[in-house]
Amino acid sequence: MYTIVMALKEQDVKLSLLRDEDVLAGDAWVDKNDLLEQFFVRLDVLLKSNGLSLENVDYYTLQTENPTGYTTTRIAQTIINTLTFAHKKSAQAKKSAQSVDK
Repeated sequence: MYTIVMALKEQDVKLSLLRDEDVLAGDAWVDKNDLLEQFFVRLDVLLKSNGLSLENVDYYTLQTENPTGYTTTRIAQTIINTLTFAHKKSAQAKKSAQSVDK
């Protein structure tokens, strides 16, 4: 079971690929009001470098400590919801970010 985790803390963004509970790979960057553009490019690299595609992903998770009214949080939730809907997968949202560092 593969999970994509996007973790937000203020402008810090972490993108992780998990197999079950194990972190396989990750990426991190500082959001400069370009989350939408950065996310999909980095997700593609993350998946391809592990021999995977979106069809292999079972869950999409957003972990955040940011307020729900924070623009980056709303954009991130939209990304997760869109991927979930488009690929008929499950989404999980968590209020507090847990470490997904590798």
